[in-house]
Amino acid sequence: MSAALARRMLVVERRACWAPAIRQATVGQIDRVVECRSLDEAGARLADWPDCIVGVEVSCFAAAGSVARLERLRRRFPRAAWIALGTSEWQTALELGVSAAWSQLHELSGIESLAARHFALQPRRRWGVREAIWQRLPWSPATNEPVSRSRTRRQSPQPPETDAAIDFEPTPDFEPLDEA
Repeated sequence: MSAALARRMLVVERRACWAPAIRQATVGQIDRVVECRSLDEAGARLADWPDCIVGVEVSCFAAAGSVARLERLRRRFPRAAWIALGTSEWQTALELGVSAAWSQLHELSGIESLAARHFALQPRRRWGVREAIWQRLPWSPATNEPVSRSRTRRQSPQPPETDAAIDFEPTPDFEPLDEA
């Protein structure tokens, strides 16, 4: 993982319809879109990704206590951006405390700019010792493949190439071993 922020989005929905549309609309802005079937599952993922974007399908709030669970999650993870999916009623979106709402799958314009703005405002991650070491290695920790670095590293001086053979002359204090 690079020092840059991992750009992730959770989509809480019952059917897999919003997540594929969001993946298509946010190519290049969001690295990974993960589908969750409940707010509890989203809460577990938010523990690992507290600064992601969370899109919640409004129809998921039919169950009793869902709005209260969403409010608890919003307070517990204040760096996450919350958006409502599947509602054209701003009153409903405002009651849920989300920052944006989309009503139609095919009208996701603006979600890429919301993602860019959200991730630009997130603080840079501070690496622990282990992660900092992995970041300085010249290969990727996941693949063990060389990583191209933007910085140029100092090259050790190389001897000039010559066609002349190098003869080894022993010094006077050097005595060869007896081969017996």
